[in-house]
Amino acid sequence: MKTQEVLDAKSWAEHTFGNVQLHDRRRTRRTIQAASNLAENPLGSLPAQMHDWKGTKALYRLLNEPDVTFAALMQPHVQQTREQAVSSPVMLLVQDTTDIDLSHRHKVSGTGQIGNERGRGFFVQTVLAVRPPTKEVLGCISQEPFARIRAPKGEQRHQRLKRQERETDVWMRQVGTIGTPEPGSTWVHVGDRGVDMFPFFLACQANQTHFLVRAAQNRRTEADEEEIKHSLDRARAFPSRQSRPLEVPARHGHKARSTQVQLAFGQMTLLPHAMSRKRATKP
Repeated sequence: MKTQEVLDAKSWAEHTFGNVQLHDRRRTRRTIQAASNLAENPLGSLPAQMHDWKGTKALYRLLNEPDVTFAALMQPHVQQTREQAVSSPVMLLVQDTTDIDLSHRHKVSGTGQIGNERGRGFFVQTVLAVRPPTKEVLGCISQEPFARIRAPKGEQRHQRLKRQERETDVWMRQVGTIGTPEPGSTWVHVGDRGVDMFPFFLACQANQTHFLVRAAQNRRTEADEEEIKHSLDRARAFPSRQSRPLEVPARHGHKARSTQVQLAFGQMTLLPHAMSRKRATKP
């Protein structure tokens, strides 16, 4: 998308939602108008964004239509993002979870627990497509809202691990929804410490994509026939290949500071849990 289209709210709304499939052209026109108003005043309240109570009620009626779903509204944007992504030789697919706090909206139904036990709301899992050389964010290539289901009272850890469906499955679903890149393109799924898990690695491999994950687990690695070592210990022993300056902003009572990031890399073979236990007990 060109820069002037992003800056022009009306043009952006027409470009993004002009082909939305809502089974009625009047709904499409209302969607374009609402999106344009939202883009012009993103921090305003809904009545301020819609300019008057009539426009606000019209938006409520639109969103109450059975055909006007989250998936239907997002589909044109997701498709446009994907079309841009396939034109780049390397694309970062950055995934993370956002919590939407509705604790003060006591009459809203369909919410689940967020934060501590008293917080109520839902989560949105978002995957942004980013061009590495320019750091340009193309948009959402996949997005899924979901609510947390309360765990059964008294559930033990071993019971939780045996669940058929787990909350963390949302990470793998996004990888599967995005699928395989076009020939000649390299897609790299990027995640934080929460996605340091083998099902995510396997999902990326199954869809012929790479992954870059911040390590959280000091996993067992295969060193030789007689010895098991650990991933974080081995990674810290890799020799530094290059260093780069990094400005660390102030946060949580810590002052801003300048530091150096040491870049090091190497190869290792991670062992799944079952294999780790088997190899660790080998005589």
